[in-house]
Amino acid sequence: MHKAQLHLDRVATLDERYMSQVGHRITESSYTSLQKKHSLISVLHKGGAYEEEDLRPRVNDCLDIMVGCGTRRADSRVDMTADNVELSALRTMRDI
Repeated sequence: MHKAQLHLDRVATLDERYMSQVGHRITESSYTSLQKKHSLISVLHKGGAYEEEDLRPRVNDCLDIMVGCGTRRADSRVDMTADNVELSALRTMRDI
């Protein structure tokens, strides 16, 4: 299997610990508009989701699952921004 257009840097971030700081309750909403989803990306960037000690295990866990179900290639996009993320996620992903 080949999985294209991933954002492995955002994997497993649909979690209260990343969104509670802006009052977005994952468990209370089954639908979020694309516009709202895009605005939540900056919340991820400002929180701990892009710190290496959070990012690395999330990505590795996801890759283990993908390999376990037969994925042999995955093309991922990685956020590089002018805020606190800068190139840090790209460096971590490159190292993985």
